[in-house]
Amino acid sequence: MVDLPDVQFAPTAASARIWPSNSFSIGIEGGYAFGINDGNDGGLYYRPLLGYLFGTTTEVNLSYTTVELDQRSWTTVNLGLLYTLDLYGRRR
Repeated sequence: MVDLPDVQFAPTAASARIWPSNSFSIGIEGGYAFGINDGNDGGLYYRPLLGYLFGTTTEVNLSYTTVELDQRSWTTVNLGLLYTLDLYGRRR
């Protein structure tokens, strides 16, 4: 078993997304991830993503998250489900 250090981040970012079709989206988030554990100064954060919309309020997305530190980087591959709340009844 590999003993990995406990590393935690709190990212702050801006994001942009485009929809080349009614079903697919491409996006990116970028900003800074603050290190919240001892000895972790944080680093540059970015997350490109692809999304597939099925229905008016539900999306499945795949993303690749990276935090670039001075000597190394922390990377994850993510699969997510996004559900949009329609609080104002605009989508019918």
